Amino acid sequence: CSNQVTFSDRKRSVLRNFRPSGGQSVRECLDLAFMPHLEASFEIDRVISQENHFERLSRYMGCVAYGGAFRSDFSRNPFVLNLPSNAAVKYWSSLVTFLKETVVVRWDSWRWWESLACGCLTFHLDFEKYGFLLPVAPEPWVHYIPIDLSDPRGTVSRLMEAEPDWAKIAAAGKQWALEHYSPHPTAARFVKSIVSVTA
Repeated sequence: CSNQVTFSDRKRSVLRNFRPSGGQSVRECLDLAFMPHLEASFEIDRVISQENHFERLSRYMGCVAYGGAFRSDFSRNPFVLNLPSNAAVKYWSSLVTFLKETVVVRWDSWRWWESLACGCLTFHLDFEKYGFLLPVAPEPWVHYIPIDLSDPRGTVSRLMEAEPDWAKIAAAGKQWALEHYSPHPTAARFVKSIVSVTA
């Protein structure tokens, strides 16, 4: 990602090149509710090719980098709880603690990190609103563009109003990722966690 185009010289394009995969209801939802609004202001590149993936990231203004699936806590559903045999629900509930009735699972994506490292405006669901946890969290509208599922059009409207800050957000996102999640800080955090457990 070192050979990047200055943000002001980048193509007004957003990369949306997810390979087809199952269990990606978040992407499917945002294809319906978010992408049409984004497409009104940006060219959307949907070509799936690993050959020039990083070149495109380095030349484009943005990248959609969300993933995951919606999951509901069936153990809270009265219908399921009243079934004669709900052993599977009890087993599933013992493995997972839902903070809300419906959550997004598997939200992390390689594309999230690649987009940030390449200095793109990086689009993701709002970490704060949807409870995504990282040791050091990114700040919405500072390090990335947070998508609000309840108002996807509003997200794009706010994005367009913030156009003078796009280069600043892209640069801050890259700096945040490198400062907190490049190999050295990640290894240091891992070693610190092991030391605190064994101490």
